[in-house]
Amino acid sequence: MKLEEVRPQAVLRGVVPGGVVTVVGVQWYGSESMEMTYKTAAGAVANELLYRHDEGPDVRAHLTRVVEDAFDRDRLRDLLEERALAQDAMNTSRVPATGKLRFIEVKGRAQDKATITVTCNEILYSLNKPDDFILAIVEFLEDGSHRVRYLRRPFRREPDFGVTSVNYDFPELLARAEDPA
Repeated sequence: MKLEEVRPQAVLRGVVPGGVVTVVGVQWYGSESMEMTYKTAAGAVANELLYRHDEGPDVRAHLTRVVEDAFDRDRLRDLLEERALAQDAMNTSRVPATGKLRFIEVKGRAQDKATITVTCNEILYSLNKPDDFILAIVEFLEDGSHRVRYLRRPFRREPDFGVTSVNYDFPELLARAEDPA
């Protein structure tokens, strides 16, 4: 992706682990770097510096547009599902109160999908802080409703060196998950 494609209202994947962001603004510093201000699906606002070398396939290949200028029903549905599941899963009243700060990673899929893609950072965080990590799995049902399930200690081994993400079996993760308390 070219830096010129990063502009206000663009929806990007690859900026934050496992989610999408909406670009709020950009500030160019010459022709080789820019500061991108973005908003996450949960509403948090942050900045990130991007450089020309980030356009290369090795460094920033994961930064992609989610919704192109042309209407794409599947991509739009994915974006709306991610935003809905992030808001639903972050409702702390559904997570048992322990007085500890928890990291909740939200992943969602339609009922007929076979895999969930998880970044290596998410896997490593869950393995290094198993008592602080909860995987919230949102299953989107055919009738348009959804069901949230929580899974503690979702991953059993470190990812292979050099990979950026791993696909997990969606039905297997669901089978090990629990309903919210």
